[in-house]
Amino acid sequence: METRKIYMSGGSSYVVSLPKRWVEESGLKSGDSLAIEVRGNSLLLEPVLKEFENPSRELKISTISTPKALERQLIAHYLAGYEMIKIVFDVNESVKFREVVRNVMSCLIGVELMEETSKYILLEVLFDNRKMPTIKVLKRMHAICKSMLEDVARAIEDGVSIKPEIAYREGEIDKLYFLVVRQLKCALQFHQISSKLGIENTRDCLGYRVVVKNIERIADHVRSVAEVSSELITRGHSLKEYLPIIRKVEHVYNASVEAIIDMDYERLEEVFETSDTLIGELEECFNSLFSEPSVEIALLKKSILDSLSRVVSYSEGIAEIGVNYSVPMPKI
Repeated sequence: METRKIYMSGGSSYVVSLPKRWVEESGLKSGDSLAIEVRGNSLLLEPVLKEFENPSRELKISTISTPKALERQLIAHYLAGYEMIKIVFDVNESVKFREVVRNVMSCLIGVELMEETSKYILLEVLFDNRKMPTIKVLKRMHAICKSMLEDVARAIEDGVSIKPEIAYREGEIDKLYFLVVRQLKCALQFHQISSKLGIENTRDCLGYRVVVKNIERIADHVRSVAEVSSELITRGHSLKEYLPIIRKVEHVYNASVEAIIDMDYERLEEVFETSDTLIGELEECFNSLFSEPSVEIALLKKSILDSLSRVVSYSEGIAEIGVNYSVPMPKI
């Protein structure tokens, strides 16, 4: 940590020098402007963002070992906040790599193919954060996941399969999850971006990150329940005995997320109390599987119960974030 002295300038302002290394690494020069924000006893300084700046990166296929590695690189660059990504095909075998680029585009919101030649593909992220702030994306993820749980319960009650529809919606949640992670990373780096995203305090970024990750995981497990229950229903097995538990799991999930969205933190204790009861009921269901005559059917039902247990656990994790939000930060 460095210390700097404060000097009086002109009788009305105080002046402090900036570390040369930080100025150079930030690409600043004499005459440039800084954004300044007062945070209690602290000051936050950062370069003023220019609207025309588009962070770009070039990826050469010769430096990437496999198509799967390219997929990971493209997603990582998207999450890091790059707005233009150029994939250069400097090797002969490019067909599989091109397929990966198109597949990744379908999994990320706002990514468009701007140019494509035999030599390269240019991708650009065309997305206005101001039109879809983080809390709005979070609400959208919750609405989709909530509908997935409701429809799985309805399908089990009616004895029908909805596997393809649930799989599609789970994919939509994945897209929104990647978008939120991209937004939060940019918000942590530049507070000017966090204000556009509706994030008043950057300390909330970590909480949002955990919440959206848990919603994404919950959606995975709901999809698993839909797939396994569809298989059992197709084979003539009824799962209506699990409906009361599924409804309670649905209630715990809804209460945990909506308490954060509405800042109604008093509901959170209800989440923990209901979760404790649910864990006991799920244990009874697990034990009842020992009397199931078919080992195969018992294992399939166990898979459903495992996923429901995970939904409860992730919902509790979301509720814990809400408890943390309810406690004001100490003033130093």
